[in-house]
Amino acid sequence: MVRCLIIVNTYKEESKKMGNEIRSYLETIGITGEIFLFNGFSEQYPFSGFDFVITLGGDGTVLFASRGCAPLGIPIIPVNFGTFGFIASVQKNEWKEQLHKFLDGKSLIVSRSMLQTEIIRGGSRRFSATSLNDVVISAKNSAHTINFKIDYGKTPLGSFVADGMILSTATGSTAYSAYGGTDPTGTSTIINKKGFVLPQTGGMGYLLFCAVGIALIGGGAALIFGGRKKKIR
Repeated sequence: MVRCLIIVNTYKEESKKMGNEIRSYLETIGITGEIFLFNGFSEQYPFSGFDFVITLGGDGTVLFASRGCAPLGIPIIPVNFGTFGFIASVQKNEWKEQLHKFLDGKSLIVSRSMLQTEIIRGGSRRFSATSLNDVVISAKNSAHTINFKIDYGKTPLGSFVADGMILSTATGSTAYSAYGGTDPTGTSTIINKKGFVLPQTGGMGYLLFCAVGIALIGGGAALIFGGRKKKIR
């Protein structure tokens, strides 16, 4: 039996109604649907055992789902109930069409790189998280600064003193550009003085922040946009 987890953002009243509608429809085509209520903050990642996930919310709901789905290789159909909807690209009136494209193996499944972050201080790990968009490291307030020494793998990228730093995936950097009104389709290559080329796709990589003990390792999430074929039986 194919199983689908429907993540409903509880701050979106319309998403609650559609969650029940989708679950009822899935039952008519022989798919078990379960609803998980997401209020914006959750320590639970109840994704194990599901074949695919449908999110009903904005980009934040997709970001939450990606953290739980990526390690399990579960694809996400992101239905947009937010305002900007950069990642949640399936419109509300398209959910049934996109669902059947996915089930028929006709959806375009896009794999996106992610960051696995660990903060290590005094030889012990104090914090770890996975992110699809970005990682923000900041001082307690703007009057304080942090010394950053940044390496990409074994290649040093430089030392910085700042009150914070944003480390972004390709998805996150494009979202920043789009939200800021610039053209997100433009590409660029960054080359340091030693000739080391950063991947413009933001692909699999390893970053080590020596001074503050932060390690980031590439991972991946799969989002449904509408050629790679994958048929569920």
